[in-house]
Amino acid sequence: MKNNMDDLKEIWKSGQNNSVDSNIPVDEIISQAGQKKKKALKVQITNLVILVLVLIGLCLFFKYVTPFEQLLSKVGVALMLGSLSVRIILEIYSIILSGKVDVSETALKSNTAAFKYHKFRKFIHGFVTISILVIYSVGFFMLTPEFSLYFNSTVMILIDLSFLVAALIVGLSIRSAIRKEMASLNDILRFNKELLGK
Repeated sequence: MKNNMDDLKEIWKSGQNNSVDSNIPVDEIISQAGQKKKKALKVQITNLVILVLVLIGLCLFFKYVTPFEQLLSKVGVALMLGSLSVRIILEIYSIILSGKVDVSETALKSNTAAFKYHKFRKFIHGFVTISILVIYSVGFFMLTPEFSLYFNSTVMILIDLSFLVAALIVGLSIRSAIRKEMASLNDILRFNKELLGK
């Protein structure tokens, strides 16, 4: 990631150092920026597919394996499925927003779109992700009273502990992915600012 950004900066600087009549490798800069954008988009689409598959799996599980009857459990299911659905909608919107960042546009226009996209992703990875994880977890634990009708206390403790361990692992992997994405977006913003001479 850092090497790619350094390469882009070197290409840009060498173009700036050349005389006006020299060929500035603008096509190469645009091509590399476009490749960087495609990689980020691929990660987002992969995340979207995983979220959709999890949502479908949970819907099938709650319908055919454990059709809950108590109101508390139904609210818990709604919180779990609702929070996942909101995350999916936001990921789709984010992909659409990413499409508006055109690396071949003027530096000013590209920088404005990149900044808007960066701000939105930061919002998703901060407040939104934490809220969704909390709501999803609350929904899961609301299923516990009805689950306890079918399982003894030892099994219930194991179920709840396994959820906590899984949530910790997922949380750490999400945090790592967020750091990588935000570092990439920060590099793109920094590069765009350099193009503008700021």
